[in-house]
Amino acid sequence: METSSVRRCSARIGGRRSAAATSGLRRASIYSCRASTSGLQSLTQMTMPRQSIKNANSVRPWQPLARKDDLMRIVLALLGLLSWVAPEILCASEPGKSVVAASMIEPASDAWPNVFVHQVTCNVYLLREGDSAILFNLGDGSILDHLKTIGVKNIEWIVFTDHHREQCQGIDRIDRATIKIAAPKEEQALFETPVQFRKWRPTLGDAHTVHGASYVRPPAAAIKLDRALADGELFTWRGHEITCVSTPGHSPGGMSYVLRNGDRACAFTGGVMHDGARMTNWFDTEWDYGFGKGLDVLIESVQQLSTLKLSSAFPAQGLRMPVNNSKTTTESSSNSALTTFAGIP
Repeated sequence: METSSVRRCSARIGGRRSAAATSGLRRASIYSCRASTSGLQSLTQMTMPRQSIKNANSVRPWQPLARKDDLMRIVLALLGLLSWVAPEILCASEPGKSVVAASMIEPASDAWPNVFVHQVTCNVYLLREGDSAILFNLGDGSILDHLKTIGVKNIEWIVFTDHHREQCQGIDRIDRATIKIAAPKEEQALFETPVQFRKWRPTLGDAHTVHGASYVRPPAAAIKLDRALADGELFTWRGHEITCVSTPGHSPGGMSYVLRNGDRACAFTGGVMHDGARMTNWFDTEWDYGFGKGLDVLIESVQQLSTLKLSSAFPAQGLRMPVNNSKTTTESSSNSALTTFAGIP
């Protein structure tokens, strides 16, 4: 009787009926297997606590996970949930507010008095005209809490340099009835249909994948564009003319935006490079294995920017350009940094 009961308990937790498993179960006090029906009910209640048990023999045995893949999917799902929740739990001084959101809006450069920067998940740049402004990237959206400090009442456009999540994760905070969104035309699908690029089992035939792994990081939810910007297109806003320059490499359709004022020019370069001619990261350029296709495209983009004779280059990640006109600063030597990165003599 006792052996038969223990074997049934063994089947419940994994389907193994070896003598070793039976012996181990006898010693495992946590299961408290007994020869009596009450012992079987106790085990069943541990595995299915909400089910009312009238007869232990009428309960279907607990079934293990069918495949190791199922367990892996559960683990990945839990890790994804943790990565979403942990920053709020660990970094929030108040519910819904993170520590990095305390950063204020600051002037980006003495040479560009109407350009401001807010450093959060990325460097968010603001171009002001009167009490209105446009943003280059959004970050976590906390810049909206500080607009009054620089006399801005309205945000009219948000212009994204690329689809990466750190640029647009605060999208739920904006009022789409009053704020329009523009982004590179080459990445329109990544913004508007991001689920197509997030799959459990990507294949070689899927866009932006290599050997079954995706090298894009689309937003969590779809973002409808009001304007898709093409290479060479002129974006005008309140008298400002902004030239769209395609600069892929860190992103398949990344774009930089060149703002001119007389004989001076600055560019909002997104993730093309960091201050000091450094890459944003490696894996965004890993478009293939072993041939460096993404890196080659990135270098071509940097070479293109170096021909524009920029007085300032404002990156989306990393340290922003120092507010100083000295030739020893990164801002004054932005073209030198660009040519160094690109390997131009």
